[in-house]
Amino acid sequence: MMAESTEAPFSDLSHEEIAAYASRLQSEIDAELRSDRWVLLSEGPGAIRIHTGAALWHGSELLQDVVSAVEAEREMTLRIIGRALLEACLIGFYLHYGGLDAMEAIESDMKATLLAQQHEADQYDAALVSEIKSVRKWNCKVRKENPGRVKWNESRSITQDPLPLLSEKPEPKRPKINLDLRIQIGRFSETSPGSLTIPTVVHRINELAKEKAPGEQNFGVIYTIGFRTLSTIGPHTNLQVLQSYFPADWSRNFLRLQASILSPSYADTAENTSLALVALLAKFVLGDVPGASTPVSDEILRRFEGSSAHVDDPNPDD
Repeated sequence: MMAESTEAPFSDLSHEEIAAYASRLQSEIDAELRSDRWVLLSEGPGAIRIHTGAALWHGSELLQDVVSAVEAEREMTLRIIGRALLEACLIGFYLHYGGLDAMEAIESDMKATLLAQQHEADQYDAALVSEIKSVRKWNCKVRKENPGRVKWNESRSITQDPLPLLSEKPEPKRPKINLDLRIQIGRFSETSPGSLTIPTVVHRINELAKEKAPGEQNFGVIYTIGFRTLSTIGPHTNLQVLQSYFPADWSRNFLRLQASILSPSYADTAENTSLALVALLAKFVLGDVPGASTPVSDEILRRFEGSSAHVDDPNPDD
């Protein structure tokens, strides 16, 4: 069972309404992205738009998983998927606002990630080879020296201490990784590697939103209250996550672990935030295309207009 949330409801939408909206929104997104309006060249402006559409589709798929996690009462699954959805939407907004610069930053991050993975795998393999060589060299020494030590011990005088026999070391049996990412890395031959963090993405979105669409939502609150909170209570096994399986009134006394999370459920916030963000991203991404129609996205956003305090930054100029 999910624990009851202690916070005020995010909106007046029930779970059933959110689930219905999520299904309709996915159908709207699916219909648009499968239309001829989204048959694009995979380079130049088309590449930016097709990646933005992919971020939207990814967010829409994760929204269905958020709804399913709530219905299955899988609190930790909900938190992990909810965080992934926020990241997908933030990347989508970054591509929408940032265009070529955002695409290049994402490519640089991908190259940096692949290079780091290749470097770590190469280091592991090199260390394993070195360890095997060292063990074999030692064992060769053992096999060479021990017969002489045995012979000396047999012929020593009673006043002489015996020479200890050397022990062989077990040779490592773990396999090499043998990772080869040269083809994947080669796709970014003209790209300089560089890390792209979510705080950087949020900062750039806010800067670009002020330049291109004054008055748009500021995503600092979404990052701080949504993404950072979910990072703390979801995918990272930190102290708070471990202690969420403790009884609510535990102190330093004896206790028994609980089979499910007892901390307040994040379901209401996760469902509402996820639905609102995917609808907003759909409105931006699909609405940019001539001939597109987004009645479901528009309807969802109208339902959230009365709850804008949960989304907008109260101090947008800070």
